[in-house]
Amino acid sequence: MARSKTRASDIDLSVLLSNWGRILEPYEAVYGAVAAMELTKWYDEHGTKLFVENLRYVIEKSDVNEGIMDTAEKEPANFWYFNNGVTAICDSFEKQPAGGAQTDGGVFDVSKISVINGAQTIGSLAKAKASGVKIDYIRVHMRIIALERRLKALRLVSHAPTIHRMILTQPTSFRLTQIKKEFGRKPCNLE
Repeated sequence: MARSKTRASDIDLSVLLSNWGRILEPYEAVYGAVAAMELTKWYDEHGTKLFVENLRYVIEKSDVNEGIMDTAEKEPANFWYFNNGVTAICDSFEKQPAGGAQTDGGVFDVSKISVINGAQTIGSLAKAKASGVKIDYIRVHMRIIALERRLKALRLVSHAPTIHRMILTQPTSFRLTQIKKEFGRKPCNLE
């Protein structure tokens, strides 16, 4: 998983996640439930820049979006269960100290976030809110994947051919082959 080289903006956010958890490998990630109001606030503040690394932006009219808005209006308590949620990538995140290791709620400072899946969810919630639907109690599943460590590894592999040639003679060459497959490019010219 690599970041776009042509990011339009760098968005830093503080994200409140309830019932959160953390995954450390192969990518550091955090997940939990985020308030729909928080998602729509991000969209209000940043618009489509929030989705700059997504394959598509918000689609104005679709059956899926109508379904999302319908669930928000008629079954807000079931929204978390019926919706796929939101996935974002970022350079890094750091949990704020409040709450310690308690997982019932945590605030994460997220650096250079981009929503890569969930534009329709966020756009539909914003549209529902603008039309007067109360979204105050809606929670949406969210996962945030940090790529900074992976990107540093990629930069090392890309910019250190001499070191890389030495590494390829070692047993770790299998991992470098995995990195090559993962990022879709040769780490360096090995011919």
